[in-house]
Amino acid sequence: MLHNGMKLDHRKSSSRSVCPLCRTAPGKRLESLRFQVFDSCPLQPEMDLMACGRCGFGYYDTPSTQRDFDDYYRRNAYYGSARTSGAGGGSPDDARFVEQLERFVSHIAGRDTRIVDVGCGQAGLLARLKRTGFSNLVGIDLLAESIAHTTAAIGIEAIVGSATDLPIEDRSVGALVLSHVLEHIIDPHQAVKEASRVLEDDGLVYVEVPDATRYGEAFDLPYQELYLEHVNHFGIGQLDWLFGQHGFSCLASGRCTMPIENQNGVPCIYAALRKNRAAPRPCTMPVAGSELQDYVDRSNGHSLLRGLERLARSRRAVSVWGASQHAMLLLGQTALGECCLRWLVDVDSYKQSQTIAGHKIESPEVLRGGSRDDIVLVTADRYREQIVEQLKSLGYRGCVVTLSELADNDFPIAQVA
Repeated sequence: MLHNGMKLDHRKSSSRSVCPLCRTAPGKRLESLRFQVFDSCPLQPEMDLMACGRCGFGYYDTPSTQRDFDDYYRRNAYYGSARTSGAGGGSPDDARFVEQLERFVSHIAGRDTRIVDVGCGQAGLLARLKRTGFSNLVGIDLLAESIAHTTAAIGIEAIVGSATDLPIEDRSVGALVLSHVLEHIIDPHQAVKEASRVLEDDGLVYVEVPDATRYGEAFDLPYQELYLEHVNHFGIGQLDWLFGQHGFSCLASGRCTMPIENQNGVPCIYAALRKNRAAPRPCTMPVAGSELQDYVDRSNGHSLLRGLERLARSRRAVSVWGASQHAMLLLGQTALGECCLRWLVDVDSYKQSQTIAGHKIESPEVLRGGSRDDIVLVTADRYREQIVEQLKSLGYRGCVVTLSELADNDFPIAQVA
């Protein structure tokens, strides 16, 4: 059991203070972030969110290296089993794959074009391409489970590799997909150089990333779009400028939305770009905006932070349901880490094999029965109804509270029964 909060592991961070996009200016620190990560996680849990004063690019100043991140993805079996949006397979992502194909397939010459999906996950996009008639497909991922699934279940060639070190021959690919990859890369220029190396002349790259200029549109809760893994925060001008520096011309770009089950979609940006034989084209440096700073300011002033402080002061025993990255940030960044935490609970079997500050993440079974004084804090509002039903089946007798309910200043914590 967890008593009086968990001991937080705050390690000093510094190493990426110069903007990784324009590489000419130091960034301004917008916020210091502290995650309470799995004990097995090779990534440093503390970093600074920065914004470049010249080009406006947002990024994490973190001591973690690309090797650390690659090690993290090799270990993170969650991406091989999850059925939530973003894992690369299952029904939540089907609509996204259909929309993605509409944005770039028209730029591909023929159905026999060699297409490589980097960070393929559970190969949902590749499966959709296969059903559409494309036959020369390859998946690349760092997770062995994803490679095995792509090969055995989808019937598509798959290779272990990363965006910064593609196991592909020079000029052998007609189209390369980097969907929700570049936000995970310490040096985005290296990933674009690799894309240029493996693409044929006039080859196509499709890229999609979260839209940092619209953080907060999909999620009402503080810090919810600041993921541990997302070291880069792009706007559309910055994405175009990055590829322009390496000789790519933009065929189409714009805003899109990544669907999420039971929730508003995540605002994203996309671009379909053609590799040119000519020298890198001149591009206008993106103008620094205030959107990321505004998002941080809104998060820091959010009423949930006061609700968590009231919950901590109440000294009520709390079980946290959902070991998401957002929950990890709240545990490290807010008064949630100071609460009387009884259990950390998650339904995912991979997460149940992990510990945080030495405390095992449990299955919901530990909540069976309980007392009327117990509180379960649900960290993902959209699953509240399913969680309540599961708790009823366990005979749970306590209270269920979501983060949004806790953010209500009138929520009667002391009177919860």
